[in-house]
Amino acid sequence: MKNQPKQITTNILYGRGYTINQAAIKVGRTAYHVSQVVNGKRSSKKLTEQLLALPFRTLKLSEAKPALEK
Repeated sequence: MKNQPKQITTNILYGRGYTINQAAIKVGRTAYHVSQVVNGKRSSKKLTEQLLALPFRTLKLSEAKPALEK
């Protein structure tokens, strides 16, 4: 997977089917830490790699609704 981006964004995360909270649970980190990395306020190569390695899944509208209301 040489063509993976070096940064992760919320669009990439949502495209894979995860909210920030779900991704945090999946990789065993806090939602705050994942949010900081995803929003570019903090850097973590290991966490970015873990998030990019998450398997694709279908994000249900009911799961994404809180994020869309902001």
